Amino acid sequence: MKVIRFLFIIFIFIVSLSCYNHTIILNPDKNSGKMIIEYNIDDDYFQLISIAAENINVENSKKFDPLILIDEEFFKETFKETEYVKLKSVKIDTANGYKGTIVIEFKDLKKILESLPAGLANLSLKKENDNVTLTQILDFKKMDPDGIFKSFVLQQKEDDINFYNRLTKQAKFTFRIKTATPIKHTEGVILSKDKKEVIYTFMINDFINNGKVLKFVITL
Repeated sequence: MKVIRFLFIIFIFIVSLSCYNHTIILNPDKNSGKMIIEYNIDDDYFQLISIAAENINVENSKKFDPLILIDEEFFKETFKETEYVKLKSVKIDTANGYKGTIVIEFKDLKKILESLPAGLANLSLKKENDNVTLTQILDFKKMDPDGIFKSFVLQQKEDDINFYNRLTKQAKFTFRIKTATPIKHTEGVILSKDKKEVIYTFMINDFINNGKVLKFVITL
């Protein structure tokens, strides 16, 4: 589960700067399913990830080696399976940068969410009768309280304007949730016509320059 915590921190701070897609496919029980993580980073982004990994402090968590994002075998060695989380597959193509596809199977969505660092993830699950509500609130001031990451990005305006534009204007984080039954209520997301899939995206510019607090809600 430690590798899941690290991946979550990294995609919130860094991986989304390049190309990051995160999909959760829920089974009819609304509790088990599959998580698919896809990312594409180059050497510049990997250096940025390394800086973030060194500076991010998470309560009760140890620092992690970002090599898991570029080394397939190291990822497999680092990932710790449990009775409710299994690593189905991992593929990292290094032919042109680092293109990773990770597939994780889980039996208990709530336990996965509880394993994430609350101060950064702020993902919660609430069950009431037959309804399951997933809520995520992203507040960059809480994610980067000392302004380390923000300062680094803004400094690129002077050091490397092309890299700064890539970070703030091109890179996008995409999150999808697919369900077996129609979704009953949403907030801050795009709902498909059949009401069985939601998607939401955000860019680092939403945080750095606009200071937005983003809120995403779905009720199954």
